[in-house]
Amino acid sequence: MDEFSDLITSYKFALEDFKEDATQKSNHWQKYYNNAEKFCNIRNLKNFRQDLSKGLDDSNDSIELKKLVASFNDLGKKFVYKNLSKKNVGNSQNIIEFDDIIVDSHDLVQLYWYKDLIDHVFSKKKIKTICEIGGGFGSFARIILNNQNCKYISIDLPEANIMTGYYLKEHFPDLKFFLYCDYKAKGKVAEEDFKNFDIFILPPWVIFDDSIKIDLFINARSMMEMDKPVIKSYFNLIHSHVSIDGYFLNINRYIKYSKKTGVPIRLSEYPYDASWKVVISKTSNQHRIHFLLTKRTDTDNDNNIKNELHRIGVYTEENFDDALLEKETFFKKWFIGFISSFFLKFFGSKNLRWIGNKFVTISENNSSNEDLKK
Repeated sequence: MDEFSDLITSYKFALEDFKEDATQKSNHWQKYYNNAEKFCNIRNLKNFRQDLSKGLDDSNDSIELKKLVASFNDLGKKFVYKNLSKKNVGNSQNIIEFDDIIVDSHDLVQLYWYKDLIDHVFSKKKIKTICEIGGGFGSFARIILNNQNCKYISIDLPEANIMTGYYLKEHFPDLKFFLYCDYKAKGKVAEEDFKNFDIFILPPWVIFDDSIKIDLFINARSMMEMDKPVIKSYFNLIHSHVSIDGYFLNINRYIKYSKKTGVPIRLSEYPYDASWKVVISKTSNQHRIHFLLTKRTDTDNDNNIKNELHRIGVYTEENFDDALLEKETFFKKWFIGFISSFFLKFFGSKNLRWIGNKFVTISENNSSNEDLKK
C-alpha cells in the first residue's frame, strides 16, 4: 500500500480541487468517473483494466492474430516485439500471450502512431520534453519512454491520472514521479523540477512557469470528447508553451457530437493559430479518426494549417452524414450492450470470457502461426 499511497493522496487532493474546475469533465467522463471509492481501492487499481479503464481502453476490441501479422508486415517484427509489453499491468483479460510478449489491441494501434513519430519527429529533432493531454492510462507514454530519453508530462482528469501513475510506476520503477501532492507543496511546476523528476502526472488546472517549453504535445482521441471551451483552453496551453520547431500530434475524430450540448465538435474547427506547418495529415488506422502532425514556426505560414483544416472540413462534409453517423453510433452501442447483457445473464462472467475467447480469431491458428514464425 505504501508504494502507491502517493498516488491515492494525489488523487484525493485533485478531487477536492476539481470542484473548482468541474467544466473539465465532459458527460462522457461523468459516466465512468463517478465513484471515488473505487479508484482509492488498491485492489481495484491493480486490476484497473478490468473495470476502471472503461471509456479509454481499446483492450475490449477483438484481437485477431491477423492484426499482429499485419503489424509485423507494416512495422517490422523486431519493432513490434520491442515495443509490445511483457507485463500485463492492470490485468487486462482481453490479451493474447504470444512468445514472451503481451498482444494487446490498444498497443497495436499506438505502435503505428509511434512509428510516424520516429520518422517525422524523433529522427529530426532532439525531443527533451513531451506533454500528452488526455493520455488515458499511459500506454502511449510507455511506448515512448521505452525508447526516448525525455521528460514526460501527462495531463488528465484525476481518475485517469491515478491509473497512469500506477501503470507507469509498474513499468518504470526507477524513474522519479512528480505527482499532484508534489505540486500542492509548491504551487506550480518550475523549470528546476525537470532536473529532479522524470514523469509528471498532473490535472488540467496546474500552472507552469512561462519559461517552460515543450518540444512535443500529443492529444490522441481525447479532444473529441471535450466541449469547445475546454479545447480552446488546451490550445492556449499549447500555444503558450510549445517550443519553436516543436510539434503537436493531434489524433481525433473528424466529427463527434457533444453529449452535454449537442453541438458538433469538428476537428476542422480546432483553434490552431497561423504559426503551424503541416507535417502529416492523413486518415488514421482507426475508423473516422484523422492523424494530424504539425510543426511550430516563428512566422505566419501563409495559411498552411488553415488551408489544411479547410480541406479536412470538406472531407468531413463529403464523407459523413451527421444524422446517419449519430444513428449508426447509437445503434451500435445499443446492440453491443444488449448482446453483452444477454450473454452475461445467461452464461455468467467466466463462461462469457470463454465464449469471447472462442470468437477471437484464434481459429486462424494454423495459417497465422506459420506467418508469425517467419
